Amino acid sequence: MEALPLNLSAQLDVVLRLAGMLLHRSNVRPRFVECVQAFTAGIGNGPGAILESLTARYAQAHDRYFAPFIRRQPHILENYLVNTILRCRFPFGPEDAPADAPHSMAREYALLTAQFALTKGFLIGVAGFHREAFSAVHVVHTVQAASKHFEHHPEFLRLAYELLVESRMDGAWGLAILLRNAKEPALSRPASPAIHAPSLQAGRWASSPSPPPAFDPHLPAQPPHPRSAPQD
Repeated sequence: MEALPLNLSAQLDVVLRLAGMLLHRSNVRPRFVECVQAFTAGIGNGPGAILESLTARYAQAHDRYFAPFIRRQPHILENYLVNTILRCRFPFGPEDAPADAPHSMAREYALLTAQFALTKGFLIGVAGFHREAFSAVHVVHTVQAASKHFEHHPEFLRLAYELLVESRMDGAWGLAILLRNAKEPALSRPASPAIHAPSLQAGRWASSPSPPPAFDPHLPAQPPHPRSAPQD
């Protein structure tokens, strides 16, 4: 992580542009409006605010409130990311994507990074608004409201990717900027259970797909284990 670039102004600029992408829709839900208000207040948005002042408040909200909370409960973001990977069928893309939709592993990774950065950015602002009272309740409220607003819109992924390309943030360097917020110490985590490859039976992997789990911040993120096929 130390070799990755750190550019909070560029990161926040993309987060703000992604967040405002669909705000002019007529069916914006009240819960999402609450999240936007908490996010903007948490980073000090208001009359006279400029990107430099917003970035300073954004960094402060991350360091003082968001990062300590995540260090205590690191599985929350991991669980969200695993859930998003399964729901979006990364790296293959959504099942309901048009047949002629552009597709590549690089594009799918860029979109996954954009969704994660947007959600993380929202949570940083919300943490700055609630300060020491920031809790898993605020995480659930924010993630659910943002997911319903963005991910259920058929044009969001296309518009998000166009924004990354326009901002020149779709390459490895730009995506790294979206992921990194500060020089943080390594987290002390218990070792994950061993993962064993599924057995090969009759030329096919003995596993069956299962639907992605609902987002639960209290559950540690675990990769899905394959289930053995019935024996003849």
